Amino acid sequence: YAMIIMSTISTNLLQNDETCRWLPYADVTPLTRKQVVMEKYIINLALVGATCLFMTIVRFLAGLIHGNLAQAMTEMASVFCLFVAVGTLMTGLSFPLLFRWGVMKGKMVALVLYVVIGGIMAAGYVGLTIHWFIGGAQLNVPVLAVIAAVCLFAVYPVSYVLAVRWYERRELV
Repeated sequence: YAMIIMSTISTNLLQNDETCRWLPYADVTPLTRKQVVMEKYIINLALVGATCLFMTIVRFLAGLIHGNLAQAMTEMASVFCLFVAVGTLMTGLSFPLLFRWGVMKGKMVALVLYVVIGGIMAAGYVGLTIHWFIGGAQLNVPVLAVIAAVCLFAVYPVSYVLAVRWYERRELV
């Protein structure tokens, strides 16, 4: 839940920029459109990092309190990977849409995309739960780490390039 909230902060900052008409004003400043896009992506990565750090501290303290630090840190590794994947995937998918069509239209398209992805993830979760229930192996940290790495190092950079390209072509009113 915390990562979803953190991911929406960057979107809300972009919405505030549109509402206050900052984006047309930014065109007459020395800022390039690429720098405006980069700022939103950097803010999002900083928020994802801050949330992961906060959750690591909380997990560490919980492990100390309950006396099972090793188990708490193993669980934290999988939660950390999940947070990075969710934090970068949500904005990685929505930012290009927001920069192309504006925040209001982009949010609507992103919402449909989130519902589709949520359905796929729910189906995958049900499938994994059934798999575990009948005695299959659990999903371990290296698999989650690979998913997080793909989101961070593949989806996010492609998203940035698309957002820059689409925002540079967009006409601001």
